[in-house]
Amino acid sequence: MLKQIIKKGTIKENVLLAQYTTIKIGGPARFFIQTEDEAEMMAVLQFCRQNRLPWFVLGGGSNVVFSDQGFNGVVLKLLSGQYRIVREHTPVEIEFPAGYSSHLASVKMMEAGYSGFESLYGLPGTIGGAIYQNSKWPRGNYQMSDNLKSVVYLDNHFQIQTKTKSELDFSYGFSSFQKQKCLILKATFIFTIKSPDQIQLTCREVMRYRQQSQPIGVLTAGCIFKNLEQGSAGYYIDKAGLKSKNINDLVVSSKHANFFVNQSQARAQDYLKLVALVKSEVKRQFNIDLKEEVLFVQ
Repeated sequence: MLKQIIKKGTIKENVLLAQYTTIKIGGPARFFIQTEDEAEMMAVLQFCRQNRLPWFVLGGGSNVVFSDQGFNGVVLKLLSGQYRIVREHTPVEIEFPAGYSSHLASVKMMEAGYSGFESLYGLPGTIGGAIYQNSKWPRGNYQMSDNLKSVVYLDNHFQIQTKTKSELDFSYGFSSFQKQKCLILKATFIFTIKSPDQIQLTCREVMRYRQQSQPIGVLTAGCIFKNLEQGSAGYYIDKAGLKSKNINDLVVSSKHANFFVNQSQARAQDYLKLVALVKSEVKRQFNIDLKEEVLFVQ
């Protein structure tokens, strides 16, 4: 039984996934497991394969929308754990578990005087999720893979693999992990030494930029569409006259058109309809095909 596997973590049934996402949309998971123990993670995935049970790894809950019907399988939420200093002298090397909060990592590195995670300041999500998406933030043109050294992950054959950055593929919004069924366990990053005050100034600048350009303090999943070679997705959505366009309780942000805001009771069906409407209008007016950055899971 699945419940017998979990000794250090927790397992619950029929847990509403909306509460674990930043946009607060989603039905129940058949099984919801939280753990930071690698042996338990491996045992859970082996159980899923043996019993043909679908599984999904959930990080901080940003960049994902679950269906209204939920997920008829196992949702595995990785707990934070502790980071580990691998090398204390320049270049500093620090290993983070995949479930570690992106924002907390930025704060801890700032306090320690290690520069490299300033662009993560104020972000929801986790280290593992940001690696998987190779998340990019416009301030400083930073991608998660920029100061990555190596990643430890569980492959499709339940073997633990360690790959250096050069052995993996990264591009805008893409990592080679998206092409395989695997579980990122931890990753090592390279940092430089600076004064905490210097790093804090950069972090404040990053946060100021977000507050000025993005909706803050509301229910969103992050940027809905990937940016284009021709320009930002938000620019074309805005030019198509779609700011403040809504489907029931889900609305295109008036502050940044590449964000959808759940005003209170939005559902996944509203999300799918609004995505389709925006893509259709941008295609009709500009002959541009928008591609989703947010994962829709059903």
